[in-house]
Amino acid sequence: MSIAPSWAGYSISQRYIFYSAEQRSVSVRITNTGDERKEYSLRSPAWDERTKNSGADLIAYPPVFDLAPGQTQKVRLLLRDKAAFTPPLFFRLVVRESDPVELAEQASSGLTIPLATSFPVYYIDRSVKPKAEGLILRDDAGVSNGLWVRNTGDTLLELRRVIAGDGREFPVDVRVLPGRAHRFTLQDTPPPFVVKIAYGDDLRVERSVVDAAAAKP
Repeated sequence: MSIAPSWAGYSISQRYIFYSAEQRSVSVRITNTGDERKEYSLRSPAWDERTKNSGADLIAYPPVFDLAPGQTQKVRLLLRDKAAFTPPLFFRLVVRESDPVELAEQASSGLTIPLATSFPVYYIDRSVKPKAEGLILRDDAGVSNGLWVRNTGDTLLELRRVIAGDGREFPVDVRVLPGRAHRFTLQDTPPPFVVKIAYGDDLRVERSVVDAAAAKP
């Protein structure tokens, strides 16, 4: 079951949008949760450099629509010429909500249109196992104060839980793109650490460095 996070005057069925390579397309639903009719305009630009350089085009349809209070619109996301591209590819679904009357007034007066909200779209192949490396971060006195994890694979890295050396478990909900890293602040938490990875093997982290700067990719 999907949740429906709500913003200024609308909700979306998925905050994080997963588009499997096996799927022809993926859909989300946008609902007007306000008390006035609103116009919604969508675009889906590439997120990272690899996707930008690939020339991949993610289509959001319909790109523009109106919704009365309480109405819902199903939005379909489709990768154009899908067979020509290899996952992973990463996009942002950008949703701009506006009042049609206010929009016309803003256009005539030259005022700035309200900012949009974007949601990540992950086009991935679940058969590809994620890979990662980690480092324990410690201060000059040798006390550990954090954990650094980098995605060394060629798919999305999804981190689900961190287990400390004393057995304590910390649920996490972190997604890391290939080549990027994430830092956890873990004060008064003894190493070594085990990181639970969705669709992948556990990552055991025992090596440490003095500070965060040393752990940059």
